[in-house]
Amino acid sequence: MDHDVRSGRLSRRFLFLALVSLLTNGCVDTSAPTSPAQPHRADLSVSDASDTPFAPDRPGEREFIELARDVASSAGFYIDEQDNVVVYVADLADADAATSRVASVLTRLRLAASSARATRKVLVRRADFSYRQLAAWRDRMTLPVLAMEGVVYTDLNEGRNRLEIGLTDLTLSDQVLARLKELGVPPTAVEFRESKIPVPESGCDRLDGRCRPLLAGTQIMATGKGECTIGATVAYGSWFVTASHCTTTKFGQDGVAVHQAFNWDPADFVGTENNDPPIFSCRFYRCRYSDAATVHIWGDPWPAVDFGYVARTTYPNSGGRAGGKGSLVVDPSHPRFRLSAKHVFTPQGIRLEKIGRSTGWTWGMVRNTCVDTSLENNITLLCQDQAYYYSAWLIHHDLVDATRIGISAFSRFTSWVKPRIG
Repeated sequence: MDHDVRSGRLSRRFLFLALVSLLTNGCVDTSAPTSPAQPHRADLSVSDASDTPFAPDRPGEREFIELARDVASSAGFYIDEQDNVVVYVADLADADAATSRVASVLTRLRLAASSARATRKVLVRRADFSYRQLAAWRDRMTLPVLAMEGVVYTDLNEGRNRLEIGLTDLTLSDQVLARLKELGVPPTAVEFRESKIPVPESGCDRLDGRCRPLLAGTQIMATGKGECTIGATVAYGSWFVTASHCTTTKFGQDGVAVHQAFNWDPADFVGTENNDPPIFSCRFYRCRYSDAATVHIWGDPWPAVDFGYVARTTYPNSGGRAGGKGSLVVDPSHPRFRLSAKHVFTPQGIRLEKIGRSTGWTWGMVRNTCVDTSLENNITLLCQDQAYYYSAWLIHHDLVDATRIGISAFSRFTSWVKPRIG
């Protein structure tokens, strides 16, 4: 089957900067997702998995949820390493309907084109499980499995068409499989990946030095804390995003004073924390949807701000978690990126760019979406999107009808993207 796609001009340098297009050349690939075991061929209904004990709101999967309402056998879509859009359906009779629906989604989100090609090719592949099945099993297992020793995160990996569980030691997989059996989750729907528990650092990302007007991607320091990075600056209400762990009270509003280059210099005062929601109860866990806080920009004199812009350095790194540091030096010829759009939905396989005070300009690909991950003290971050960068985390927020991106950092090798504060 063929679907014509025409694209307009593309500009995507920081995060997803303006993509204009339609959709192209849909193909059917009858191969099933790669799996180490024979797939569990369950009925497309989810009656056997509908009694889910925990089902939080998941904005990062909104497009998959809507697609499943229209096409019951759909299993989401992602962008592969060749920059193709891969659409999964458990029943190939639904290929046309799923492709048409995804085409409209990509056009609306301006993702039908990329910097590598004018239009992205669309492939349809047979899934072993529908999104509704995987989502129901994921919600059933999340809290019981995260409570187990050595479990770092749980995820519905749409690119693999499997549930994915991160473990500090893969020898723990047998214990987890036994628990999954008790929960009624088929083992053939699950894959394990070795992972590390996130450990906050005090330094984080860095483009250090005093910057006026204020720009996203440059250094800040909360009183009594180490250096961190300014995320998106928002004109409505005059504020910016940073990480909650960069404030005095992680996951709690305390109104801490925030400076820029020198914590002790009154001239570097830029504002005070004004929104850092508390964690909330989610069964026997304590949950939030992001490690994020906002800072109200004010002062005497009032700091000038380049709202909607991010500092741009002279060159990026070579990409991925082994790509080394990028430049920390602001490019005098092209000192800023402009944020031109917001995206609540982040597809697996999309390239993201990051500017931060420690590693400069780095980039990586989204590897997992809507991951539930355990932090210290039985705290769970819900529905995080995961991308690989060099020695940094990027937290990506939906900022109340405003430009969406917050930049912060607190762990090596892995970055997280999240569409809400709270």
